Amino acid sequence: MNRKMRKLKKIAILFILLITSLSFSQNTKKTNFGFKPRFSETSEMKIVYKDSLNEPHFDRPIAYLIDGMLMENIASLDFMDSKKIKSMRIEKENLEIDGKKYFEKIIIETKEGYNPDFRTLKEISEKYLKLNNNPVIFQVDGDVVNESHGECLVDKNFILKITVEEIKSSEEGIVINLVKLTRRTSENIEEANIVRIR
Repeated sequence: MNRKMRKLKKIAILFILLITSLSFSQNTKKTNFGFKPRFSETSEMKIVYKDSLNEPHFDRPIAYLIDGMLMENIASLDFMDSKKIKSMRIEKENLEIDGKKYFEKIIIETKEGYNPDFRTLKEISEKYLKLNNNPVIFQVDGDVVNESHGECLVDKNFILKITVEEIKSSEEGIVINLVKLTRRTSENIEEANIVRIR
């Protein structure tokens, strides 16, 4: 009897150790796949220069067709709800649309019931914003839009919020209208609903 009790105790202890080790071994942090982290609380400041004006542009234009509608640039795809895309395929064939040659096309088919309301940034600005004649810079979720405001199409229904700021350069005194567009993603909706007490 004494021997059975010791054996049961050992099994119970092993079971508890196993459960405990499994619960402590669960890690909710993202893995870095064996790479040394680049940033930490004590890492040195990093400086990154992004020269978007000199970034390589495609010499071979691509036609982006969304439900048959031609999009002139890939930036427009940032303003589509990815959950509404049914399929996407690439066809590597030359085609010509309105006298412009394209060397391949990306065909995007959206889900039934999705009715995007595509407008250019210029149209959005003219219809909804009261801006002065100062230069305008558009940002989408913090990224500057380098495409022409008259060509970059956005789905108006996928805009959660537009924030307009006037920024004055410190030395020249030039005032710039900074127009920040926030996309209607689940992360941005969650962030917008956080109440901050100051």
